[in-house]
Amino acid sequence: MELSKLQGVTEALDKFEIWEARKVETSDPDVVEPQARKDSVPGRHTIIVESVALSHQITSQGFERDDVRIGTGRIQIKTGDNEEDSPVTINLAEGKDTLLDLKRAINNSDAAVEAYIAKTHGDTPYRLLLTSNVNGEKGRINIDVNLNGGEVSGPSYQNTFDKTSTWKGLETKVIKAAAGAGFGGSTNIVEVGGTYNGEDDNVFTFRVVRSGIIPSEAGVLIGWKDKNGREGEIEINKFNYVPGSPIDVTDGLKLLISDGEVIDGDTFTVDVSAEKSDMLWWLSAADRAPQISQPSDWSSKASEGGVRVTGTYDGTEDDTVVFRIEGNGQVGGPSTLKLHYEYSETGEKGSVNIGHPYLGDVGKNDGPFDKATAFDSEDGEELFDLEFSKKGRRDPKRLPIGHGLFVEVNPSVLRDGDTTDVDVIAPTSEDMWWSDEEHRGVSDKVDIKAKWQSYEEYEGLDENKKRSALDVSDGIRGFSGGLSNAPIEISGNYEPDIAKSYTFRVEKRGTVGITRSLQVGWEDTFGGSGSIEVGEGYIPGTPIIFDEGLKLALGKGDLYKDDSFTISTETSTVRLAQDLVLRIGATRSGEGLEVRRSENVANDVIPGLNLEFFTPSEGPVTVSVLGDTEVAKERIHDFVDAYNTFQATAKEVSKFNKATNTAAPLLSDRNLAQLVNEIATTTIGTVSGLPQSTNMLFSLGLKIDDRGQMSIDEKKLNDKIVETFSDVANLFRSHGSTDNPGISFLGMTEKTRVSPSGYRVDITNVPKRGFYLGTPLPGIVRIDDSNNVLIVKYNGRVSDPIELRKDSYTPASLAKSIQNRLLEDKVLGRRGIQVREEEGRLKIVSSTYGENSSIEVEAGPDKDLNSLGLAEGVSTPGENVAGTIGNVEATGRGQLLVGAADSNSEDLRLFVTLDEKDLADGAEATVKISKGVAVKLGDKLDKLNDPLDGNVKRATDDITGQMSSFDEQIKRLNKRAESKRTRLQNKFAKLDSTMGRLKSQQSYISQQLSAMNGAKKNQ
Repeated sequence: MELSKLQGVTEALDKFEIWEARKVETSDPDVVEPQARKDSVPGRHTIIVESVALSHQITSQGFERDDVRIGTGRIQIKTGDNEEDSPVTINLAEGKDTLLDLKRAINNSDAAVEAYIAKTHGDTPYRLLLTSNVNGEKGRINIDVNLNGGEVSGPSYQNTFDKTSTWKGLETKVIKAAAGAGFGGSTNIVEVGGTYNGEDDNVFTFRVVRSGIIPSEAGVLIGWKDKNGREGEIEINKFNYVPGSPIDVTDGLKLLISDGEVIDGDTFTVDVSAEKSDMLWWLSAADRAPQISQPSDWSSKASEGGVRVTGTYDGTEDDTVVFRIEGNGQVGGPSTLKLHYEYSETGEKGSVNIGHPYLGDVGKNDGPFDKATAFDSEDGEELFDLEFSKKGRRDPKRLPIGHGLFVEVNPSVLRDGDTTDVDVIAPTSEDMWWSDEEHRGVSDKVDIKAKWQSYEEYEGLDENKKRSALDVSDGIRGFSGGLSNAPIEISGNYEPDIAKSYTFRVEKRGTVGITRSLQVGWEDTFGGSGSIEVGEGYIPGTPIIFDEGLKLALGKGDLYKDDSFTISTETSTVRLAQDLVLRIGATRSGEGLEVRRSENVANDVIPGLNLEFFTPSEGPVTVSVLGDTEVAKERIHDFVDAYNTFQATAKEVSKFNKATNTAAPLLSDRNLAQLVNEIATTTIGTVSGLPQSTNMLFSLGLKIDDRGQMSIDEKKLNDKIVETFSDVANLFRSHGSTDNPGISFLGMTEKTRVSPSGYRVDITNVPKRGFYLGTPLPGIVRIDDSNNVLIVKYNGRVSDPIELRKDSYTPASLAKSIQNRLLEDKVLGRRGIQVREEEGRLKIVSSTYGENSSIEVEAGPDKDLNSLGLAEGVSTPGENVAGTIGNVEATGRGQLLVGAADSNSEDLRLFVTLDEKDLADGAEATVKISKGVAVKLGDKLDKLNDPLDGNVKRATDDITGQMSSFDEQIKRLNKRAESKRTRLQNKFAKLDSTMGRLKSQQSYISQQLSAMNGAKKNQ
């Protein structure tokens, strides 16, 4: 019993599952699914999947119907970029020139393309979708459509792009009119832009926290707060801000503010609306987009404002001076702003500039001006010239308007047409009794303030009449320059399969073809970027390539910093023609070995692993191959326990107990002693074919003491398993390897002898598959009721009748059709049979190898396959592999090569996958084998436990014979004892009877003697 247990655990140590079973783990199963093969090796591998293989798919423009006539002519289709391959030509004739006809023609052609009419949406839902039958980049579809005379144009697969675009500057959603300016308030023009990305509608209030000039060293501080209580502050000085540029606030909002003065406490507000849900489908995209209102006016400007007229009036008549604004913008700001004035009675008129440098500081080198000139507004004649002192003796803010009067325009934001007036009274003496009493004796000194009104308000026009509105961006744009106006033109040939959008942005202000280092930068949807030089030396209108075959040309005009425009491209590609691209051993920083495949399965990238990929990875994916070492360790412990149990049992049944002076039953049994010795010798012996350092159990930490018990050095065993698990495995199991991947070791038996130098393998005939080759076919094969059914026999299995679609075929398309029908067959569909066109003939190839591999073809009932070239074709059976192992002719069965009987390599099994081109003049490979401890001990135990002629059987028979002999002897002795006992019993009975008689006689004699003695006494 113990010997059988030892045999069981020993044989388990030679099982593949113990040493070669692998656990494979992946850090991202959504990217890759690994499976371990028998030749997998424990280890860790990192992979970056840059792309997965896709078959190319393109779509045409839409059509109203699928039976619309697209015209007659020629379509040429080619897959891949091999210049030696000719395109497949498809002709559409009149009467067969619809979209459906083209689909059928493509599917029946030799083009490796599948056509499908997809119904999408809209008024033109039908699109001709083409899918390559070849995966990866080599399956890219190239199509040339040349059709004429249809109801509509033929299918187009050309990429398109925007030819031109429109410049965009600072975008605002809602424009509010600015109210009249106040006196003494903040003078800066402000705007809020950007794209609001907050979740709710909101109102932002901006307040000046610290007064000052923009720009200045001291700077200013502007705080903001929204209706939810959030708040913040923005510090602006000349070191961190250029007037007119955007400042980030919050939620995507940007504040733009011109130069000027801000006053502590002044405020303005901005209303914003959040982006609306797509569920509000009845709103346009513009209405659903986030909205930003223009800022309200500064709070201090809401109630006051206008002009101040001072001086000593020297006119002789009362008069009214009317003031009117020309232009939009800030008083003293960068925009052109003029003040027109006119005396109503005398008709005298003129205009003065109240834009820059009006309101500038006096007394500094960069003061606003040293003089001002007044001109007549009609004929342009110079009216008067005034010199201003930089020392400030005369206030440059007081502009002369004649008749001893001056006008001072308060800091404000004004719009075109704003108007006001002042009445001036000529002085009269007390003697002029006919004049109004209130005017007699009045001083000629004038100091009058007047508020601005809009032109319509001043003239009393209807309220619904269009009013001029001030866009405060004019003030800011006046500073930065305005909206770019150079004409845009895009040309070229957009080449990629991926649609992109390009955004172009001006990097600095300038004039096309004139300004030095004037550039327009661009960035695409995927982060690609570049810049185009359009400054000095550039000839306006010249196209310049910027990306992917596209060109940009700019006409004459001005460009302003941060202005932009966008163009978009469209492609016919639905799915890219791309390869599986991997980088093995890659890290996040890159590197790694690049591997490309046209399929999403890679079985030759990592030794011993089959990998299937599903999607690109965001970073490195780790694939870990783990040997199941715990099971192996457990089996080694089982072996040691079984060995020790056997040894203890053998000792127990063969010992002599001195204390009791008794002997065990097998004390003197020589068979047991021999068996114990053979098992111990085989266990501790060397394993031929392995390195000396690893060819004994001792190298793993397993040793036998002087009592015959085996022990384990756990640390040494664990270290060996971790460091060189294969060495541990080879010490126990049978192992073989070859130096040619086309010849694999499968196994051996106890009859196979180990050769230290290995066995040379010479293949003389590679394995072949059976096939059926038809006769030559014409260019077009017609399938009809007479030849549309055939039957295929595969290795004796018979398919169901295979029915072909009635149509006209080329040999290649006919092969493809038969292949598809075979795949659908219930009997042969999964047998891997291949159908292909070869030199104008149909060839049907078996999936198995060897002499039993065959393909035969029969016609269906009442059918004739002559027109298919299958009636008189030739069926060629497969061939077995042939060759020698160790210079001895081996036996071939399909792809299996087995060592010859009675040779050293007997029962050595090899699997051959070589082709004819792989054969060499000499040996193709050398195979080296070894038989580990478990194999040798297993063979020994198998012989010992052989139920017919094993040592145990013989020993058992000997003991059984001896026991039978002893039983016979006991029987004979018992029989002799029984016979003797019977005789003695008979003698005893006779003796007992005699004794009884004697006792009776004694009693009688005693009585007689007593009687005789009594008679004597009486006498």
